Amino acid sequence: EDDPEDLYAYNNMGFAYEQSWDLEKACEYYLKSMELVKNKETGLPFINAGDSYMALGNYEKAMEYYQKRLDMFPNSSEYVLRKMAECAHRLGHFEESIKYYDSFSDFVEDEDDIEDDTLNKGDVYLDMGKEEEALSYYQKYASKSLLKKKNKVTIKGLRRMANYYGYHKNDWNKARTFAKKA
Repeated sequence: EDDPEDLYAYNNMGFAYEQSWDLEKACEYYLKSMELVKNKETGLPFINAGDSYMALGNYEKAMEYYQKRLDMFPNSSEYVLRKMAECAHRLGHFEESIKYYDSFSDFVEDEDDIEDDTLNKGDVYLDMGKEEEALSYYQKYASKSLLKKKNKVTIKGLRRMANYYGYHKNDWNKARTFAKKA
């Protein structure tokens, strides 16, 4: 019979390899840990494997493990939904990415996390070629952070707006205006 402690031992070994950037070895241990998961006691190895595959650039494999985690614990999956949104975006599955970001905001109570995803959704829309929608998300992000006087956060939104006007609209005067504000 398998010792249930092995599940965590394998997971911890995977984490140790992940910390040393031997991500393929980390995935081997996470997969061994997953084999020992019974009765949905933990989804940790699935998240860790997803993170490692994402770091390796294997977004499809990462999505597979994030989805397994989501299936196991559908009501406590804020982190997983955000990671799935990022993977979908990187795979060019833009509509799917937006869907995950929208689902994520249903779970989250922390306003700062929702604001970050407002900015991320703007990036997705920009990559979709929907520049005006992207701009509206960047503006929403910047205006919320200005109201809260969160300088570091505001700078991020203003920089995205500067990049938008410069690189996507070729309006370098307007880009400079936002860059100066940042």
